[in-house]
Amino acid sequence: YITVFREKLHLNSRKIDSGVKRLEGGLIKLDEAAKSVDRMQVDLRDKKVLVDAKTNDVKALIETIKSKTEVATKKNEEAQKKQAAAEEQSKTIIEEKGKADTALMAALPAVEAAAEALNNIKKDDLGELKAFKNPPIHVKVVCSMCAMLRPTGEKLDDSWGDSKKMLGNAKLLDLLKAYPKDDMTEKMYKATQKILTQNKKYDMTVENMATKSKAGKGLLVWVFAIMKYYEVAKDVEPLRNKVREMERAQAKTEAELAQLKELLEGLNGEISELEAGYQKANDELSGLQTQAEEMERRLTAASKLIEGLTGERQRWRSDVDALSAGRVTLVGNAV
Repeated sequence: YITVFREKLHLNSRKIDSGVKRLEGGLIKLDEAAKSVDRMQVDLRDKKVLVDAKTNDVKALIETIKSKTEVATKKNEEAQKKQAAAEEQSKTIIEEKGKADTALMAALPAVEAAAEALNNIKKDDLGELKAFKNPPIHVKVVCSMCAMLRPTGEKLDDSWGDSKKMLGNAKLLDLLKAYPKDDMTEKMYKATQKILTQNKKYDMTVENMATKSKAGKGLLVWVFAIMKYYEVAKDVEPLRNKVREMERAQAKTEAELAQLKELLEGLNGEISELEAGYQKANDELSGLQTQAEEMERRLTAASKLIEGLTGERQRWRSDVDALSAGRVTLVGNAV
């Protein structure tokens, strides 16, 4: 009997221990699951903070890109207008230059005739003029007019002495041929015209001069050609000034256009970098959102599971307490 009692006691004890161990193991798993849910809630909160921060970063990048794009668009429109203005200015400058050149062409035949006349003068011819102590009036007048135009670069008066000084320059013919006609002044023109007017009675024509002196004729043709060129150039000067002003305006426009293009290049570079940054940030945001959504799904499922097992936990706890209490009456129950 005692042997049977001991075996029954031992069997019941093992049943109680096994039941308690199994139930306590289940309770431990439930506790661990509850703690895991708590950790998931914390992780989800942290992940949502990251999502919110990254969302703000993406929104800020979008606003920056929008702002930069608006500036770039305005600057591009401004650059296009500047480009059109520069092209129009260039076209107008070419047209106005053409007008000025055409007007000056009217004086070129006379200048070419003067060059041809100078080719027919020899140094000896000029030497003959210089040898005059009291030259014919026509020779004196043409030489005085020539002196007023300062072909040698010296400031001369209308005296025969200064005319002889000019004629004595060994390079006079070359200087006459290379005369800088665009540098002629109003004062020089008026002084030459004054001499011509004062001696009008002497019929200072090329035809008449041809009967007086071969060299004198050549010099007179040259003087008249230079005076004619000045008259035409003077009429054209307002047009040339207009062209110069337009060229300055064009240079300013092109400088502004160059600055705009440089600014646009910088803006476009910034926008490209911002768009690349936006794409990266947006990809990161999408990844974070996906992770947060997955975590939220898992947390919801785990929370439902824990909530569903709440009744079981209480029952298992009660069963453990009951089994533990059963140890006290184990001996009596085994009788």
